[in-house]
Amino acid sequence: MTGAIKVVRAGLFDTVQDLGRIGFMALGMPTAGAMDRIALSLANALVGNPAGTAGIEIGVMGPDLLVEADACVLRSQGRFRRR
Repeated sequence: MTGAIKVVRAGLFDTVQDLGRIGFMALGMPTAGAMDRIALSLANALVGNPAGTAGIEIGVMGPDLLVEADACVLRSQGRFRRR
């Protein structure tokens, strides 16, 4: 499958995040990753993905996304307006 979700318009401060890189702080690399690791892990479990699969974190202003193929989309946390 070639991409099921197309970004029509990017949002403000939207990022693609996974669970981060744990265990490298001694080398100067911060963990980074999703702001809410529990929400990301639960969302992935609900749609059948491995826990560390990346997701889109929506910041200040959400993006316009076009779902072009069959897809399972789940929103977790926060307020979100669907058009």
